[in-house]
Order: sequence, then structure tokens, then C-alpha cells
Amino acid sequence: MLKQKIISIWNSPTLMTWLSYSTKSLSLLLVTPLIITKLTETEIIIWYLMATFVSMAGVVDFGFRSTFIRFISYANGGAKDLINPLESKNNTSEVNWELIDKLYFHMRKIYLTLSVFLFFILVIIGYFSLKKIVSNYYNPSQIWISWLIISLTLSIDFYCKVYYNYIEGLGKVAIVRRIESFFKIGTIFSLFAVLIIFNNILSLSIVIGIGYILNTVRNSYLSNRIFDNKKKQFKETEFNFQFFKEIWKPAWKTGLSGIFSIGLINFSSIIFAQVGTPSVVASYMFAIRIITEIRMFSNAPFYSKLPLLSKLNAQNKKVEFIKVAIGGINKSHFTFIISVILVNIFIKTILLTINSQISFVDTKLWFLICFAYYFHLYGAFHLQLYSTNNKIIAHIADFVSGIIFVLTSYFLFPFLGIYTLPIGMLCAYLGFYSWFTAYKSLNSLNMSFLQFERKTSFLPFSILIIYCIFVTLFTKYS
Repeated sequence: MLKQKIISIWNSPTLMTWLSYSTKSLSLLLVTPLIITKLTETEIIIWYLMATFVSMAGVVDFGFRSTFIRFISYANGGAKDLINPLESKNNTSEVNWELIDKLYFHMRKIYLTLSVFLFFILVIIGYFSLKKIVSNYYNPSQIWISWLIISLTLSIDFYCKVYYNYIEGLGKVAIVRRIESFFKIGTIFSLFAVLIIFNNILSLSIVIGIGYILNTVRNSYLSNRIFDNKKKQFKETEFNFQFFKEIWKPAWKTGLSGIFSIGLINFSSIIFAQVGTPSVVASYMFAIRIITEIRMFSNAPFYSKLPLLSKLNAQNKKVEFIKVAIGGINKSHFTFIISVILVNIFIKTILLTINSQISFVDTKLWFLICFAYYFHLYGAFHLQLYSTNNKIIAHIADFVSGIIFVLTSYFLFPFLGIYTLPIGMLCAYLGFYSWFTAYKSLNSLNMSFLQFERKTSFLPFSILIIYCIFVTLFTKYS
């Protein structure tokens, strides 16, 4: 019994994804305190700007990652083609290796091109964005070498998505996340060591770069191990532009959505770094880094189920589909709410204890950031749920909300300063993104808002509202 329980945990996509994201929490505990105590204010801004560029690398993927994972999941569920992958009459219960072979070949060609493109984009945009801040640094060449290392190795790691998409699409999330966790722990302790010994950005960049290279080697090895190295039997064929069009149809919509969501929000932080005072910029970018980590950790219970949900959709198992979706989304909501509350309770005490070079944002700004990211999280879950139907609306949702964000930020920034960014996000997500994606998703499930949300978001959101009211009243009258 105990052995079976251990095996179940060991092979659980959700728990292994959580384990992987938990290692990032270890980074917050070990590496972040050293970064904000040992590095100067300017170095902290440069480091978090670099981290922002790294997180924006996903925009260059242009929707291919989620598209390939979804299509491989369909083929894993027996789909015969990409034209009507969810037509159950065309599907069998057997894995369609011929379709997966074709997808894998085209995925390699596409990601090779994108990886080269990413390298040049990172070098060029990084140069112009860091130029002003680096000019005030005592050793500019060290920063430029660091950025070149990260740009090159990140581009190599970007190609590694070929292996990861293949593994995840076939439902083997647990194995890659499990081993990924041990690699991350090694990287984190290496970063901790170089901060203690060398205490500079160049040493941090070298460790991160080595980590990216090891990611590529690891995922290549894992992709060969699953299904008795079935990949070895794949054939080299010619690039089929008609087949590529079927991949491109949903991909470009998701890609456009990335530009107007991740790209736009991160770009606004980069712009603010050019005009804001160093202390305010450092505090804000630190807060954004924390909320980003919380969001990634919160994604685990639901996002780890996406390959399974796509497979269930291909097999037309609607009851099981809804059960899995509700369970994953509910756990993700609770994870996010509990995490942001714990940060609000303990973060300022922790920063004071370690004599941090920067302070944390005020409670009012933190609450605004939390609500902004929560409503995006809420909408994103519904968006992903709807996307398992191979119907992509991300480009509409993110384009309209992106325009709202830009207009709101432009007009409010002279009056509200740094508060403009989370307020702009709130206007964008509440004004369109969240309700639009929920409407589409719930319609596809034939469920009402109350039917679905009382099992997923009502309780965790109520806890957040009550906590914020309590803190606000306590602060006001204490």
C-alpha cells in the first residue's frame, strides 16, 4: 500500500510540477536574499531587467509550444490528422505515431529558426534597454559579457523546447519535472556559492548559462528514454508547407496573444526602469519577480493537466474532462491566494532581518499587483480550458486587453506613477480579458458561471477579499 502511494506521488504530474516550482521558492529563500544584500541598487536593477528579458523570451515562441503540445496530445489520444483532430469518428484509441513523427520533424525545423532569431533579438534589445543603466556602472564590460552569455545559452535552451514539447505532449510531465527539480537545486546552490565567493553579475550569468546547456542535454536524453526510444525510429522528411499551415493556424493567434500579454506587461516594466528612480524601480521589480514566481507555482495543479485534458477532449470524455479541470483550477486558485497572503505577512520582516539593500513595495501597491495578477490567472485558466478544443481566442483576448492597458497607463501615469501599472492591468483584465475568456470557456462546457465558479474560484477569492479588508482596517485604526 505504502509502496503504491509512493509510486503514485513519484509519477504525479501535478506533484512533480509543484516540486519543480518549489525549487524556485528555494531560490527565493537562498539566492534572492544574497542578491538584494550583496549587490548594489544598480546591480539589482540590471539583474532583474535581465530576468525580465529572459521571461519575455517566450514571446518569440509565437504560440508554437502550446500548439505542438496540444497536437501531440491529440495524436496520443488517437487523432488521425490536424484538420479535424477532435472529430471522434476519425480517431482511434491507439497512439498515432505517424502524426507525432511528422509533428516532431517540423517542430525541430521551426525551433532551430526561432532560436537563431531569439539570439539576435536578445542581443539587440538587451543592448538598448541596458545601455543607460550600465553607463552608470563601474565595470560596463562585465555586464555586456554577462548578457552575451545569457543570450547565447538561453537561445540554446530555447531549442530544447523541442524535446520538452514532445515529452509533455505524450503525457510524461512527471518524469521531466522530477529530474528538472534536481537540476534546479544544483543551479540554485551554485548561484548561492558564487554570490558568496565572487559577488558579481558575471559569475551569476556563467552559472545560469551552464544550467541552460545542461537543460538541453538532460531533455534530449529524457526524450530518447520514453516509449523505448520511439523517437529513434522517426524519419527525416521534407518540410511540408501545407502541414505547416495547419500548425500555424492556431499558433499565430497564441503568439499574438503572448506579445500583447507577457510582452506588453514586461515591456512596461523595462520602460519604467528607464524613467523611475532607482529605489522605486528596484522595489517594484522585486515585487513583480515574487508575484511571477507565485503565479508559476500556482499554475502547477491546472497546467500540469493540460496534456491530459487535450487527450480527454480527443477521446470525447466530457464528464472526466470537467472533473479534472475543476479540480486543477480550484487547487491553483487556493495556491495563489495563500502564497500572496503569506508574502504580505512575512516579506517586510524578512527584508529587515537580512539588511536588504532594497525595501518592499507598500501594502496598497502589493494588493493592487496581487489582484491584477489574480484576474489574469483567472482568465488564463479559462483561456487554456477553451484552447483544448483547438479553438484559439487568445489573440482577441490579449489584443483588446493590451490596448486597454496601454491607453490606461498612458493617461494615468502622470498622476499615479508606479500605481498606474497594476491599475492598468486591472482595467485590462476586468474590462475584457477575464469575463471574455470565462464566457467562451463556460459556453463550451455548457455550464453556468455559478455552476463552475462555486467549485473553483468563489472560496479562494472570498478569502483574499476578506484578508485585504482586514489588513486595510487594521492599518487604518491601529
